[in-house]
Amino acid sequence: MFGIWDLKHLRMASRWHVLVPDFEVSTDEFYQMIKSAIEAKRVPDLEISEIEFREGGLMSARRRYLRLRRERLVFDVCSAPFGTSWFFSCRAGEIPMHLKVWEIVAMAATIGGFFLLHMAIFGINAGSAVFLLNAAAVIFLLNCLTATSLYGLDAILLRTPVVGAFYERYFRGNSYFREDTRQMYLQTVDGLVRGAVEEVAGQTPGGVKFMQDDIETNIGLFGWIRELFRRPWSR
Repeated sequence: MFGIWDLKHLRMASRWHVLVPDFEVSTDEFYQMIKSAIEAKRVPDLEISEIEFREGGLMSARRRYLRLRRERLVFDVCSAPFGTSWFFSCRAGEIPMHLKVWEIVAMAATIGGFFLLHMAIFGINAGSAVFLLNAAAVIFLLNCLTATSLYGLDAILLRTPVVGAFYERYFRGNSYFREDTRQMYLQTVDGLVRGAVEEVAGQTPGGVKFMQDDIETNIGLFGWIRELFRRPWSR
């Protein structure tokens, strides 16, 4: 699979769950409640979709999750029955960015092909000069992309096989603004999901008790984000 398109498998950073005894709610209505809350908050650059995971092996049933994604940062939310009770769960993590050997070879072959095309059209000397000028222009554009209003093109490049991994690793510079907006996204969405759980189940006799699950590599949601930015290209 293309590393940047390996959409289902998260590197998990945080996970919590809630079990509400003798309770039932419509999963569709709960997911719609979260969608409406996000729309009301106008969270920028957030993609909402529903994704299915198998409960076990290849022939097992599928369970539907609500996926909230911004760049490669993801929340997977679940609402489902457990006997006569009902549970809610929320996983926060990132879609890993892999730069594989074959992707490097493919990119090198593509660049080499464009270089040969330039020489075939313009000749060796002129073709080399035109190729270098075009390469410099592309590099400049990629470095400035997120500083302009071309956020749609930025999102397309991030999701493009092979190109996306190179773009994020070498051209998509980090900034205080990007760090802040990512952390605000995480805090806002986590709060909205918890708020939806409290709204639908908060009046039950036992109330709502959020249970934070321990993950071996977990250093806390926001601590994980700090670690993510401390070594952004080591993944």
